[in-house]
Order: sequence, then structure tokens, then C-alpha cells
Amino acid sequence: MIFRHVDRGYEDTAVLIPGWACDYRVFASLDLRFNYLLPLDFSPFTFEKDALAAFKKHGLGKVSLFGHSLGGFAASDFASRHPDLVERLMMVSVRKRYPAKGLADIRGYLDKNKKAYLYRFYHSCFPDRETMAWFRGNLLKRYCEESDLGRLLQALEYLEEAEIKTPSLKDVEDVTMVHGSLDRIAPIEEAVQINEALPEACFITVEGAGHMPFLTKEFSGLI
Repeated sequence: MIFRHVDRGYEDTAVLIPGWACDYRVFASLDLRFNYLLPLDFSPFTFEKDALAAFKKHGLGKVSLFGHSLGGFAASDFASRHPDLVERLMMVSVRKRYPAKGLADIRGYLDKNKKAYLYRFYHSCFPDRETMAWFRGNLLKRYCEESDLGRLLQALEYLEEAEIKTPSLKDVEDVTMVHGSLDRIAPIEEAVQINEALPEACFITVEGAGHMPFLTKEFSGLI
């Protein structure tokens, strides 16, 4: 996995970890007060090993982890194993785990018609056309056409085992959860339950946002 370090003139660095059926390009409009470390060819199966190598290569000490959806599981797992390397854990649009039946259904839809399912999936990430405008204009067609079926299916295998295990995060000093109030992929009620098991964590609700709240105008000001 290749990482790109983007020096934006800040003191701290955040690793931006994309969700299922997305890649680093989904963060192009994100403006956080961090330098960025971007996985250019993200795999949740090798993220820990590759991230550790990237930290060493770029001379990074503690970093912040910004994990969206599937990326939130990868961020949580890394933080639980290496709390000494994590300044802040930010989990965006996560749920405790995804049900096996739902993942099996997705696998079937992808096998039948990958483009058609992805088109429906991406639309379900947004509550309306207005909030989807940037994604539709920049990534929708590319993702539907370019996403590799094999990699999509492999990521579903990862999600079959992935789970936010709150006891393992007890040594992570700064945890923030961010969730859209209208998320249809990962219901906010489930995220609230995770937060209740992490009483020291900060929970931020982005009102009117769906599964990609970081694409809203107000997001950067909330973090």
C-alpha cells in the first residue's frame, strides 16, 4: 500500500481512511486542520502493517486517525493495538458491525450488476440531490465504472468480521465520533450505543447529513 503525505502547513497529521467502495479521492474537498496521510491503494487487510511502515518512512510520531465507515473499523483496530501512536481517533459513520445477511445480499447484487448496485448504494449515502452534488459531479461515474468487483467482494469479507470493540479502546485518550442524522447505511441509533460504551468520547451529530457527512459544508468546522 502506497501512502501520500500532504504537508498542508499544520503541526499534526491525520490518516484519512476511506469507506467501502471509495478511495482517497472522496476526501478531496475535506479541509481539516491537519496534514494528510492518504492511502493511495487502501486495503483493510494490510492497513496496520502498511501504516506503520509509512509512519517510519515519513518520520511521523503520533498521528490522528480519520476513518469513514469501513475505514472506521480499520482505524479502531489500529488504535486499539497502538494507542501510543494515536493522538486522536475519529470514527465517522460507523456502526458496531454489519449483519451477515445484509452483506450476503450485497454480494448477490454486485454479482448480478455491479454498476447498478453501486449507483443505488452511492445515492443511498445522501439524503437528497443537493447534498450529493459534489460527489455526483466528481466521483459517481468514476466509482461506478472503475471499482474492481474482486476488491469490493474482498472488502465485504473484511466487514463480515469487523466490529467496533469498545473495551479495546480504553487506552485511546481522545475519541471522537461523527454521524449524519439521516444516515441510511449506518443508523445513528447504533452509533449512539457505541458512544454510550465510550463515556469519554465526543459525539458530533451532523444534522441533515447522510452516510458521508464530511462532504457537507459545515463538517470541517465541527472537527
